[in-house]
Amino acid sequence: MQFSRTALMLGLAALGLALGLVLGTRISGPRNASIESYLAMAATLYAEGESIDSVRDRLAWLKGYDLPGTLRSMSDKYDRDPQKRDQAVALRRLAEALATTPKTTGTPKAKPGAPAASPTAMASIPTPPAASTTPTPAPGGRLPPLAANQLPRPGVIRPEGGGSTNLRIKPATVNSPVIRILPAEAKVRILRVVEGEAVSPGEPWWYEIEFEGSTGFVYYRLVEW
Repeated sequence: MQFSRTALMLGLAALGLALGLVLGTRISGPRNASIESYLAMAATLYAEGESIDSVRDRLAWLKGYDLPGTLRSMSDKYDRDPQKRDQAVALRRLAEALATTPKTTGTPKAKPGAPAASPTAMASIPTPPAASTTPTPAPGGRLPPLAANQLPRPGVIRPEGGGSTNLRIKPATVNSPVIRILPAEAKVRILRVVEGEAVSPGEPWWYEIEFEGSTGFVYYRLVEW
């Protein structure tokens, strides 16, 4: 009888442990998947030119996580899938940037989930330079956005950190589905300049471009002309 009671208690303990593991997986699984999706989105934004401080602000609600370590683990997992190799590179780049780049004080905070601006014609397009004047590069060595009377014209996809970029339905990174991936050095046709999401503070300019029959929007700092 004593043996039977002991065996019964051990069996109940094992059953409780198994139920706890199953319930724990079901509770934490969706949350972990949501965090992974958010980190993947942040890595894409950084690869498209968003500043590291702006990305940090987007990830501020995850302050209890080892973000560089989590991003590296995701990168290793994605690297095993040939279709996710570009995403793995983006995750690894963000992990290194978060681990090595000091935070700049006074950087305006990004607003995740803010409604995207609708594509409107640019009201105050910079005055075009005279024909004999060489355009002055914007901060970071990039050329300023083109003026309306300089368009349309050819351009080249050339992100500052290299790699590909996304052609989007709207001039924004939020609530703006990706039409297709544009490889580095892709030759495009710049159709117009519009005002949209300011990916870099104070610089809300996007180009509407055409590439191999597809038309959409790319942040102006990702295109050279």
